[in-house]
Amino acid sequence: MKKLVVKTALVTLGATILLLGLFFGISAACSPAAMMRLTAAFGMEAASGRYAYDVYVQSGDLSCLAYACEIAIAHKSDDAAIERLDALFKEDAFAEICASRDGDLSEYNSAQESAGSGISVSGGYDQYLYGGYACALYRLGRAEEASAFAIGKTGAEFSANNASVALALEAVQNKDKQFCAEFARSLSASAARENEDCKKFIQILEDFANE
Repeated sequence: MKKLVVKTALVTLGATILLLGLFFGISAACSPAAMMRLTAAFGMEAASGRYAYDVYVQSGDLSCLAYACEIAIAHKSDDAAIERLDALFKEDAFAEICASRDGDLSEYNSAQESAGSGISVSGGYDQYLYGGYACALYRLGRAEEASAFAIGKTGAEFSANNASVALALEAVQNKDKQFCAEFARSLSASAARENEDCKKFIQILEDFANE
């Protein structure tokens, strides 16, 4: 009798797993948008990002593409980040998306200031994406390409939390002194070389490389 109960339980469990698998498979095929929301609700961010990208491929929804890029950057899913960011960078509305996200950030900072929290976030959304792209290239072993990309996107103004800073911090965390030394030299020859913040940052990189 005990064996029968155990066997019945196992069969029931197996059937439940099979049905759940079929449900997820059918739902994913029929409605990636629903699966994006469902997986996000369950805290399955990586899966939610994949479904968001599927939504973009099917419908061209740029908000879903931006979300998919953010998830890939956060989870350091480097191949996915490169693929998704390449798609986002090519969109005609890329600047508009960045402006919208920057507006959201300004509202967030204003709310934090009004609440007296002392919390604020600086840096543009475009630099956040460029930094994520450069770091993904670096982790994939494409350091020279990452360096050129980050410096090219940083520009002469050397704005706060720019792509070059993001890439350099990634290299520092990896204790990559050789890259930091080379990156400092590249920054010294870049359009930002006369910027005071850039000069200070170059000195920090050189000090780290020479430790």
